[in-house]
Parts: sequence; C-alpha cells; structure tokens
Amino acid sequence: VVYGSMTAIDRKKKLITVDGNYHVPYDHLILSTGLQYQYPCPTGADIKTLPTSKEVPNRPDRFLNMAAPKNLYIVNDYFDAAKLLHTFEKKYLPKEEKIIIYGNCIEAFTCIQALLQLGFAGPRIVFVKPPTIEESIVFNNPEVEGAISEALLAAGVITQVGYLLAQWNDCDSQIDYITNASFTSDSKPMKVECCAFISYYNRTVDYSAFKAINDACLVFDSRLVIDSNFHTNDASIRGAGTMTKFQRIYYADQW
Repeated sequence: VVYGSMTAIDRKKKLITVDGNYHVPYDHLILSTGLQYQYPCPTGADIKTLPTSKEVPNRPDRFLNMAAPKNLYIVNDYFDAAKLLHTFEKKYLPKEEKIIIYGNCIEAFTCIQALLQLGFAGPRIVFVKPPTIEESIVFNNPEVEGAISEALLAAGVITQVGYLLAQWNDCDSQIDYITNASFTSDSKPMKVECCAFISYYNRTVDYSAFKAINDACLVFDSRLVIDSNFHTNDASIRGAGTMTKFQRIYYADQW
C-alpha cells in the first residue's frame, strides 16, 4: 500500500509518479480514482451590473487555478469530514457570522445536519443550491424533498435556490479569506456575508489525476475512455468506476 496522489504516468517505463517525487512500477495498472468535489471557481460576474446566470463571463464548472482561500472547504472522505467538524467546532462555533453551504447533493444535506447537531443555529447556515437540469436530483421523491424542505425551514436554515457563485469579496482575484460571496440567478443577484464557505459543487475527476492521464496520452473525453473490457488505449492500463466512460462507438454515454 502506497499513500499519496498520482501525479504522472510513464507508459514506456511502466511507472507511476506519486506526489511528484516517488516512482511505483507496475505490470498492469487499473485507474479507479472515482470523482471528487473540486474547489469552485467564481464566474467573475459583477453583480453591480445586475447580470443573470445566462450572462456570466465564464463557465461555472471550471477549475480553480489558484490557491484556495483558507476558509473554503471541500469534503471528499472521512478524514476531510473529521477535520472539518473539528475546525468548525473550535474556530467557527463561537462566532456569529453566517456559513455558506454551496451545492445540491446528499452530502450538502448531511453537512447541514452535522452543523445543526454540532450546535450551530439554523439562521447562521445559508444553503445555496446551484441551478440543475433535473427538477429533483437528490432524493428522487417529491414527498421526501418536501419533508426535507419543511425540516430546514423549521430549523431556520436559509435556503436559496438557483444561484451560481459569481465572486468572493467583490473581486475575481486571489484572496486569503472569504468574507462575502456574491451569486447570480435567472432574476436578481445575491450577496451573503460569511465566515466560512463549504462547497459540494462540481464533482469530477481530480485535476492532478486528469493531468497525469492526459499527459500520458490516454484518451480522455470528460472521463477516461474505456472499451467493453475496461481497456484504455494502452493494453497494460484499464479503468473502472465513475471516472470512466465507454467509447462513443457504443452510444451509451449516460451509462
């Protein structure tokens, strides 16, 4: 067992580079990293000009290509969750500023429940749901969706639906700490003062894994491309799980 992140693949020498320093040889390689939440990148829209989400200058699902603010959090595993709970209990629970939870997934709802159980008052939590194509994508049941909405309302949690992250601290440049976040929607924009920002948006292949796969000239079409036997375009490398997709010749992108 080797702990670390894959940062490069040398197909000729059959080596994986871990954390940019260590090399692990292989005879057969199976890539199955799954999908991870990424740090969200603001679209850069200036809400002072009252733009809508259809008028944003940049795609909302692009990667954040700079150092993340220190009070911006993402959770991808149990270690991240434990670290976040410890930090919020010690650092943010005694404060009074709001906490933004950005995303529309089961993890976002469980995060709200965890913060409420930790002692955070409902009105301190601002739950911002980005726009989605499907009407119900989390619980897939209107009755459950309604019950959850009523429970959030009863707890005092502030819920805003259909908003895209536009800017942090009224600027589109690198910052150390987020003190406010602005959002655009199909109608009017919104600005929220906060002390912390938790993101559950844009779950995709980790950028370092994507770069390693792409630099190794493995076929990547929004996901790692495989055939019906899980082979990539390298006979020694296979892929599996949510990070993969079938070749377009199969016409089954949705599976």
